[in-house]
Parts: sequence; structure tokens; C-alpha cells
Amino acid sequence: MNRVGQGISIIITAYKSQDFIEECLDSIMLQRGVDFSKLEVIVGVDGCKDTLSKLKEIKNKYNNLRLKVVYFKKNRGTYVTSNTLVTLARYNNIIRFDSDDIMHPN
Repeated sequence: MNRVGQGISIIITAYKSQDFIEECLDSIMLQRGVDFSKLEVIVGVDGCKDTLSKLKEIKNKYNNLRLKVVYFKKNRGTYVTSNTLVTLARYNNIIRFDSDDIMHPN
């Protein structure tokens, strides 16, 4: 994929994370000094319908993040999911997260 240099892509792998994915996304939203117009968040849901349902329920809350959800029908594992999400990233700067990670402000 042709990537644009200026910006940040955050890729998040998610499996059975319906109970904490919202806290992870909230922590990204709380960052100060971030140009959200140059940020994207891509969540790869690895075969878990409960996590997918939760993301569909809360997705509108994260419009500033340009949230993109990618659903894999079968659990493929963290590394395969991460490597796939990297190919979808728009920006050269990529932060890799798991769905139970949180960012502290700043």
C-alpha cells in the first residue's frame, strides 16, 4: 500500500476483548496535542463475534479516530492479524496495540 508520511496509524488486535476495548479506545481519545485529522485506528477482530458486536455498538463514539474495524471470520492469531493490519495502515508511523492496552495522556 502507498502510505502517506505525515500521520499515525494505530493497529489494534482484538480477541475476546468486548469487556475492555472501549477503555483502550477511550485512552487514545484522551491524548493531548494530537492532530486527530492525521490519525487512524484499525482494529482487527480475530474471529470473536462478541467483540465485533461491542465495536458496532460503540463505533460512533470514535468518529475522531477514523476507526476502521476489520473482521476475520476465523481466529488467525495475534501475529497474523497484526501483519495483516500493517498492510492496511495509511501512515508510515505505526503503533501496535493489543485491545487490553491503554495509553496514558501525553
